[in-house]
Formats: sequence, structure tokens, C-alpha cells
Amino acid sequence: MPVEPYARKRNSVLLAVGVCAGLQIGCTDPTDPPLEVDGILAYSEPGGIHLLDLSDSSDEVIHSVERGTDGRSLTWSPDGTTLGFYTYAFGQHTRFIREWKMYRISVDGTGLSLMFDRGGPEMYPSFSSDGRLAYWSTAGLYIDSWFVFPLNVEEDHSAPAWSPDGRYIAFPSGPQLVQLSLEDTSEVLTIADNSEIVGKIREPAYSPDGSQIAFVREISTSESEIWVSEIDGSGEVALTRGQLDRHPSWSRDGSVIAFVRNRFSIYTIGAD
Repeated sequence: MPVEPYARKRNSVLLAVGVCAGLQIGCTDPTDPPLEVDGILAYSEPGGIHLLDLSDSSDEVIHSVERGTDGRSLTWSPDGTTLGFYTYAFGQHTRFIREWKMYRISVDGTGLSLMFDRGGPEMYPSFSSDGRLAYWSTAGLYIDSWFVFPLNVEEDHSAPAWSPDGRYIAFPSGPQLVQLSLEDTSEVLTIADNSEIVGKIREPAYSPDGSQIAFVREISTSESEIWVSEIDGSGEVALTRGQLDRHPSWSRDGSVIAFVRNRFSIYTIGAD
């Protein structure tokens, strides 16, 4: 079974290429490739949520999940003491019923708690730098308990991306990548559009200074590309071509972007 997401602590520095092969932890479809400044990497697999100490390769399972349940979309709290995630599980009575719930857990494995329980699916959590939580529910995008944007969310949607100053959120909406102002939620800016291509736009990631945004443009089931544009949608450029590239993540100085290629290898490329 594949390993699902990585999660890095905030303010980490991008350190290495070829992480998965070097650590031999089965790096299928990680969602946040850079290593940690303090050497701790979180990832999940169908059996549970792990913390990997990169200094000695010790691997600790901080939470085990029941068979048939995955923990997905890990996100660090700003202080680095807890992880948010959501579970994906088949229902008890029929395998065609699916359940999505969001939890928080301390990095020592204690204090597992349900974030919300409105009776519907809640998924793809994303913490801001000041501790607000954005996520998707049945009706659309929420921040904490505040409903901010209607959207028909699919299972394979992306976690929303916070701008560094916390004033904006970027997310895919149909074939488009849009940015929503949290100061005026009627202000929605289209950053990129994939209407002429069958594939979707996914996985936005703001540059550290908030002036640019990286994202994934799906071309087909076997090809996806890393793109970067200015935050107003201008200057759009493809950084990669002809491969299955996903999960862009910026270095702290904004000069380099890490991404996952063909689900097994982590690469870096200059952002300029």
C-alpha cells in the first residue's frame, strides 16, 4: 500500500533531492516534499501517521488507524506541536458509504480529538500561520466555523493554500485556480484556467513573499506539469514538461521549488 502524505513544519528549508530513495520509506504520492529544519518529517500510510527523525532515521507511529481507514492531508499547527488530518473510510454497513472526518493530534501521539462534527464530510485541512483552519465540507470552503465559499468538492480535491500574510486563500474551482480575499469575500481573482484541457488544476502553493503561486496543471492521467505565475495570473510559465509532476513546495527564500515526479522521486527546480 502506498505512503500518502508528507507534511513539513512551517519555515522549513528545502534540503535535499531524492529523499524517498535515500530514506527507503516508500514515497508514493507525498504532498509536501521538503525536509525539516529540525529534522522531523510527518507522513501517513494506510496503517497510521508517522514522525520520521531524519538525523537517525528512527520512525515513530504516533497514531494507528483501523483497517480500511486512511489518514490524509497532514497539516502542521503553527507552533509545531500538533498535526491536523482527515480520515477517509468506508462505512460500516456498505463499502459504498464513505466517511470523511478531521482530527487533531499532538506530536507525542496524545490528545486525539475530532475538530468538527456536523454530520457531513470534512476534509483537506490547512492551517494558516496564525492558527486558523481552512478546510472543505459538503457546502464548500470553511475557515474554522465560518462558511466562506460555495463549491462542489470532489474526493480528489486539493487542500486550500494560505497566502503568507493570511489575507487570501487560493484553491481550484472547476477548471480554474482562484484566489479569494478574506477581507472581502466577493473579491475572487482567477489566477489560471484549464478550460481547454481535460485535466484539472491542483495543489496551489504561494511563494514565501506572496507575489507568485505555483500549481499543478493536469494534462492527462499520465502527465501533469508544475507551473508558476504572478499572483494576478500574469507571467504564467511551465517549469516542467512531459512527466507526472505534482505537489510543488517552495524553499524559504523562494528561489527553489521541490516537487514529486512519477510518485517516487523528489526533485528541485529553480523558480525563476
